[in-house]
Amino acid sequence: MSGPARARSDVAALPTTFATPPGAVAAARATRRASGALPTQSARSRRAAAEALPLGSIATAPARTAPGTSSCGECASTALTYLEMTLTDGAPVVFVSCHECEHKGWFSLDGGGAALSLDSVLGSATKVR
Repeated sequence: MSGPARARSDVAALPTTFATPPGAVAAARATRRASGALPTQSARSRRAAAEALPLGSIATAPARTAPGTSSCGECASTALTYLEMTLTDGAPVVFVSCHECEHKGWFSLDGGGAALSLDSVLGSATKVR
């Protein structure tokens, strides 16, 4: 290549809108009216629908809050995510994460509100073989 690249000027541009032929919309409406209702699936039995059971979700299930987790310990924000679980040793804990400062901590549901150390959580979550 001996010179700078040139922009192609022969590229066809597509129109942004397309013109509708005169009378096309009216003809489509008339055809729909003449044919009646739109075709649907065949009728099924008229059994009463069983009431759907609500699905479980960590986003909608109310989590129990451990003592001391009503607000963030770092920034005092109340925008927190709670994730309740039971560790492999049977200890019920809540993982709390702050939306504002991203501070995280593990709290015992039976405890007095002090955060658990990561070593104690990992030790309790280790599978015994």
